[in-house]
Amino acid sequence: MTAELKPITRKAGPEDVKRAQDFTGKEADALVECARIITRINLAMKLVSAEYNLDGTRLTFYFTAEERVDFRELVRELTSFF
Repeated sequence: MTAELKPITRKAGPEDVKRAQDFTGKEADALVECARIITRINLAMKLVSAEYNLDGTRLTFYFTAEERVDFRELVRELTSFF
Protein backbone atom coordinates (compact mmCIF):
# COMPACT_ATOMS: atom_id res chain seq x y z
CA MET A 1 0.00 0.00 0.00
CA THR A 2 1.40 3.38 -0.98
CA ALA A 3 0.49 6.39 1.13
CA GLU A 4 -0.65 9.50 -0.66
CA LEU A 5 1.94 12.26 -0.72
CA LYS A 6 1.09 15.60 0.78
CA PRO A 7 0.73 18.47 -1.69
CA ILE A 8 3.52 21.00 -2.08
CA THR A 9 2.42 24.23 -0.45
CA ARG A 10 5.23 26.49 -1.63
CA LYS A 11 8.74 26.54 -3.03
CA ALA A 12 11.57 26.70 -0.49
CA GLY A 13 12.98 30.19 -0.19
CA PRO A 14 16.44 31.37 0.87
CA GLU A 15 15.39 31.44 4.54
CA ASP A 16 14.17 27.84 4.30
CA VAL A 17 17.44 26.73 2.72
CA LYS A 18 19.46 28.55 5.41
CA ARG A 19 17.40 26.95 8.19
CA ALA A 20 17.90 23.48 6.64
CA GLN A 21 21.65 24.11 6.45
CA ASP A 22 21.70 25.18 10.11
CA PHE A 23 19.95 21.97 11.14
CA THR A 24 22.37 19.93 9.03
CA GLY A 25 25.22 21.50 10.99
CA LYS A 26 23.55 20.57 14.28
CA GLU A 27 23.21 16.93 13.19
CA ALA A 28 26.93 16.32 13.70
CA ASP A 29 26.70 17.62 17.27
CA ALA A 30 23.67 15.41 17.87
CA LEU A 31 25.60 12.37 16.63
CA VAL A 32 28.47 13.08 19.02
CA GLU A 33 26.14 13.44 22.00
CA CYS A 34 24.13 10.33 21.11
CA ALA A 35 27.32 8.28 20.67
CA ARG A 36 28.53 9.47 24.07
CA ILE A 37 25.31 8.31 25.71
CA ILE A 38 25.35 4.97 23.83
CA THR A 39 28.87 4.32 25.12
CA ARG A 40 28.02 5.36 28.68
CA ILE A 41 24.98 3.08 28.94
CA ASN A 42 26.80 0.30 27.08
CA LEU A 43 24.39 -0.41 24.22
CA ALA A 44 25.43 -2.87 21.51
CA MET A 45 24.55 -0.67 18.57
CA LYS A 46 26.31 1.38 15.91
CA LEU A 47 25.10 4.90 15.27
CA VAL A 48 24.74 5.60 11.55
CA SER A 49 23.33 9.11 11.19
CA ALA A 50 21.06 11.79 12.59
CA GLU A 51 18.55 13.91 10.72
CA TYR A 52 16.42 16.90 11.68
CA ASN A 53 13.16 17.46 9.84
CA LEU A 54 12.82 20.72 7.90
CA ASP A 55 11.34 22.77 10.73
CA GLY A 56 13.62 21.33 13.41
CA THR A 57 10.84 19.86 15.54
CA ARG A 58 11.98 16.25 15.17
CA LEU A 59 15.41 14.65 15.36
CA THR A 60 15.74 11.08 14.09
CA PHE A 61 18.71 8.82 14.82
CA TYR A 62 19.53 5.85 12.59
CA PHE A 63 21.49 2.90 13.92
CA THR A 64 22.36 -0.73 13.24
CA ALA A 65 22.68 -3.62 15.66
CA GLU A 66 23.49 -7.31 15.42
CA GLU A 67 20.69 -8.21 17.82
CA ARG A 68 17.59 -6.61 19.25
CA VAL A 69 18.44 -3.59 21.43
CA ASP A 70 16.39 -2.18 24.29
CA PHE A 71 17.01 1.52 23.77
CA ARG A 72 14.31 2.93 26.07
CA GLU A 73 16.92 4.46 28.40
CA LEU A 74 18.66 6.02 25.40
CA VAL A 75 15.39 7.58 24.24
CA ARG A 76 14.73 9.02 27.71
CA GLU A 77 18.20 10.57 27.87
CA LEU A 78 18.05 11.95 24.34
CA THR A 79 14.61 13.42 24.98
CA SER A 80 15.83 15.24 28.07
CA PHE A 81 18.98 16.46 26.28
CA PHE A 82 17.41 17.62 23.02
